[in-house]
Amino acid sequence: MPTSARSRCASRPHTRAPREGLSLRDDAFAHATRSTVLSIAGSVAIASGVTLWLASPAPDVQPNAALTLALSRYGVGAEVRGAY
Repeated sequence: MPTSARSRCASRPHTRAPREGLSLRDDAFAHATRSTVLSIAGSVAIASGVTLWLASPAPDVQPNAALTLALSRYGVGAEVRGAY
């Protein structure tokens, strides 16, 4: 279980930090650097995907529409169908 730096150095207020403390500090900096690099890489990947999606050409869909009129003894009707 991790311990705090204060508890490790409390017994030696005016001496250098113990080797274990320096090792833990170095590990923390290494993890922080790795986290920063991965966050930037993930942001670049997301931005690239959004850019490609926005810049891609529209699919070749031709809009079409149809209007159907119906006349019967019960009345008149109309139906509109289409794809846009």
